[in-house]
Amino acid sequence: MNETTSVYHFGFSEDTGVIHSFAYKSEELFEPRQIACGLYVKPNVPEDVIPKDTLHPGDITRIMAAQRALQAKLPKEARVSIGGEIQMHHLEQAGYKAYRLGQFEDYAELDGPFLATEARQPVWANTAADARLIPKINL
Repeated sequence: MNETTSVYHFGFSEDTGVIHSFAYKSEELFEPRQIACGLYVKPNVPEDVIPKDTLHPGDITRIMAAQRALQAKLPKEARVSIGGEIQMHHLEQAGYKAYRLGQFEDYAELDGPFLATEARQPVWANTAADARLIPKINL
């Protein structure tokens, strides 16, 4: 089985107010790599699935449905699992918000056993008052 991990770090410069984004990938030994702002999807989908101009919450659901359909065609051991609940994360200078956008029809089937055995962490909003908890990166 070929397993990889990617970590993405997003934040605003205290000096300029501009957002900076970094990717840390296991296949790159977690060396930080600055990435441009934009929409990234993993696993990939055909370009025509992603809107060209404006992205709406319903587009996220359609993109994820396309990802799930493509993954379902792969052997089980090669698939990227895309769970039943859709979380939306929104970062702006005023703070960070996370909320549930929706869930897929097989939510209970996929997440039910997990929810019965694991403690769920609450979704929380990061505000400027919590900024001291976020590690700084000098740019």
